[in-house]
Amino acid sequence: MTKYLRHYKKEVEEILKTKSKEDWEKILKNHRKTIEFLQHERLVHLLVTLFFALIFCIFVVINLLFRQEGLVLVNFLITVLLVAYIIHYFKLERGIQKLYELDKEIEDKLQ
Repeated sequence: MTKYLRHYKKEVEEILKTKSKEDWEKILKNHRKTIEFLQHERLVHLLVTLFFALIFCIFVVINLLFRQEGLVLVNFLITVLLVAYIIHYFKLERGIQKLYELDKEIEDKLQ
């Protein structure tokens, strides 16, 4: 998803440099549809991240209660996945914030 976001962002930045005034309404409409799609993607990733955080907390409590070595390994694996999801979500969020800035630039071209 981050590759798609980077590619799309570069594409819009190129359009902002080259397109004539008559295309801006169509470009803005398409851009907002893409943002809407990515907002749904962001929500899904937020829910997955929160789910893994909940699982992590549950396994920490279980690990503290039962003190079994196997649970430490499971907890470590969940921690690695949680960190990966947090990093991915952060990149997705930062990319969408950049798309909001590009949206404002497209709106400015319309005026």
